[in-house]
Amino acid sequence: MKNINMKLRTLMTTFTLILMGVVVTVHAGVDCRARAHQGEVRERLGARCDHEKDRFNCIDVIEVTDGDTLKVNIQGIHPYFAEDTAVRLYGLDTPESRPATVKCLELPENPTVKDREEYKVCLEALRLRECEVKASKEATEILANSICREGDRIDVLLAKDERGQLIREKYGRILGDISIVEYKGNKASRVNAGDLLLDRRLAFQYNGGTKLKRDWCNKTVVRDAKLQDGYIRANFCSSRKCTEKTYQERCYRRRGYNSKVGCYTDRIDRNIGRWFASCSDKKGKERRDCYQEKSDDYLAYCRLFDDADEVKRCRRDLSSTIENYCTDQKGSAEADCLSVL
Repeated sequence: MKNINMKLRTLMTTFTLILMGVVVTVHAGVDCRARAHQGEVRERLGARCDHEKDRFNCIDVIEVTDGDTLKVNIQGIHPYFAEDTAVRLYGLDTPESRPATVKCLELPENPTVKDREEYKVCLEALRLRECEVKASKEATEILANSICREGDRIDVLLAKDERGQLIREKYGRILGDISIVEYKGNKASRVNAGDLLLDRRLAFQYNGGTKLKRDWCNKTVVRDAKLQDGYIRANFCSSRKCTEKTYQERCYRRRGYNSKVGCYTDRIDRNIGRWFASCSDKKGKERRDCYQEKSDDYLAYCRLFDDADEVKRCRRDLSSTIENYCTDQKGSAEADCLSVL
């Protein structure tokens, strides 16, 4: 557009406030820049592509980032604010392209009934994660097909709250309804992008608050409390790296001192080489400090016991396991490792 009228200048000011601090999360999406006719459509439609009070018309779609987000350029707005802008579908709960990682710890050598039950829960949580990733990919492909291949024109109606204020979500993305317009001769058909996903149950209505956990393979709500995100985070590895606290808490749920410490000692026996591996390439004080930090993480488990004698006994038993590891090291590494005990 060659001229920006006063209405558009006002909109630009509002838009500036919306986009301050925008954070765009990078995912593997579908490139839409092959839609070379976007500029031709704007030229042909002329004034019909002028932006309105709360609507950006005839925008350029760069990428369908995932099942609910587009990366766009908005013509007629200063490029500092309107290039590579993330727009998210408003009022929908859609599958995440990168849900939290779930890692199921191995069953102990002699698993209890509870161990088996927890392991079964973790495997189901892993299945739900795989379903969500698959559903997100499907939603992305549906949007990309409609927006990047079939649509002639893409408009965004900005979302507003009950006070009439424009809404920006926690990651800084614009929220709004995305319309896909296709022209056949002089006739135009308009489709809401959110409706495409709702019709295929790849999205559900969502108006804030705690999201319901969903089984995206069966398109149903998960009711089992043990499969909610909070439970998974507390009882299984739900980040990219399992935390020491996870191991401690799971072992501590065992009954009896021997079972509890035996559980943790077994974890160290099977994993100490990997856990201490980051220390082996260091030298001198730096290596000793590394071993000390790792050992302190293990021995911190003993503080979970209330009885002072059990705390001492726990530290002695776990220290013995670490000592056995240290004596297998060569040269100065053995001395540096033993220095922490």
